[in-house]
Amino acid sequence: MRGGWVPRIMLAMCCCLTTQCAVADELLLTGDAYTYAAQSYADIARGDLDAAEKSVDAALRIQPNSVQLGLLKFDVLMRRGDEHAAQLLISELARHFPGKALIKVQRGFLAQKQHQYQAAVDDFLSALNQPGLDDQQARNTRIACADSALQLQQAQLAMDVLAPYAHEVDPVIQTRLSMARSTLSLGNLNAAYVFLNEKKDAQAVDAFHQGFALQTGSAGQYTDAAYAAKRIADKARAIKWFSAALDNAPTLEPSTAYNYRREIEMMRRQYGVVASVAYQIGGFSPATSVNVVQGGLETYWQPESWLNQNNRLFQVYGRLYENLYDGTGGKIGSATAQGAVGARLKPIPSLGAIVVLERMFRIGSLASDDWLLHVAYSDGAGGDWNPTVRDWSAWSVYTDSAYFLNAQRFIQSVEVRYGHSWALGQDKWALTPHWVVSGDYDDRATQQAAFGTGPGVSFRYWFREDKYQAPASWIDWTMQYRFELTQAPRARGLSLRGILWY
Repeated sequence: MRGGWVPRIMLAMCCCLTTQCAVADELLLTGDAYTYAAQSYADIARGDLDAAEKSVDAALRIQPNSVQLGLLKFDVLMRRGDEHAAQLLISELARHFPGKALIKVQRGFLAQKQHQYQAAVDDFLSALNQPGLDDQQARNTRIACADSALQLQQAQLAMDVLAPYAHEVDPVIQTRLSMARSTLSLGNLNAAYVFLNEKKDAQAVDAFHQGFALQTGSAGQYTDAAYAAKRIADKARAIKWFSAALDNAPTLEPSTAYNYRREIEMMRRQYGVVASVAYQIGGFSPATSVNVVQGGLETYWQPESWLNQNNRLFQVYGRLYENLYDGTGGKIGSATAQGAVGARLKPIPSLGAIVVLERMFRIGSLASDDWLLHVAYSDGAGGDWNPTVRDWSAWSVYTDSAYFLNAQRFIQSVEVRYGHSWALGQDKWALTPHWVVSGDYDDRATQQAAFGTGPGVSFRYWFREDKYQAPASWIDWTMQYRFELTQAPRARGLSLRGILWY
């Protein structure tokens, strides 16, 4: 708000208040004092300020202690631009009539015109806390007080004094409220970034919340706020602010918008189901044959916990798997059914390492009762759907150290693959030819080390998405043929794997 705008508004309100005072106090004037006062008002209306001043001076000689006449003289002086005389007069009136709200209002207008905004605010607030102002006078005083408060960058005070009229559509009110909200919002957002620089995420989130409550943010501001909320496990606000950033999607790169949708999907996920079928499974098979088809079903739950925040992960799961086919004529079906329950934790946010404790329990006669400890590590890129390009590189590394406590058996497995993905049509299908090196070390096997390498191809389809959430589920079918690098037969031949991640 430019300082020159305030005095013009002030002068109009000042005159309005003086006229209202005349109406309210008119019965207090008698005889010639009343006649001279009426003449002064008429002179003002004609624009003859010299005559108006002579008339009000004549009235004051007859009735010198009239508040109405004192304010009328003040009005004439202000219209003539004699601020010094007006200042002396209004100060004298304030000393003689300390309980008169209108005098404080007029002194506030003069202070405002002289850019003494704090003095103006003090007078306006004092007047509003005293009796003597009618509804229109109080409204004009509140508007003037808001103007001075905005000049002082006291936006909250401006909003407070205009609160009784916040529901009105009058632009005189709404313009000032909008300016106050913008000032407050900017202050809160600036404070939020100070907190971010100081790594005080909780305080930053509170400041962002206050700023956005007053004014819509930009996509960048919503994103910064969302990541801060995510770091302190405030998932509700993080999801809300990532969604708000997406509502500004025209200003976002498509890949950036997709990353935000993926963030939302991961924060919304609390449970899931994984179904799998695999041919030629390695060292975890209870049989020694590799000519086996094994099916599995897992369900897991991610509790709301500090363990599931800031890229950490904690899941509790239950699993059932069994052999569906054995090319050597071995047992299949319920006799091989193996149950398990466990918990897995990704403790380091920046590292793809997972620690797992699992209790295996016997369902079928060929199954085992045991405790299983895992330490696994994975990394990679290009495994997610990429909506911005038609093809992209894809690679992954996975290794797992597993120890069976009762069986005293150690297995180290590893798979490294590198390939290239091509999008098939517009329905989130991708074809990924790749080269794989995989194998395991089993300290209880006759041939402990088994490694192979060869070509492979994967088909993957992503589904279950919405405007704000990236696809939450996928189906993958992978076929590989491995040439042995060691003498162990389980490292060579055809390998098929199908997974439903829901």
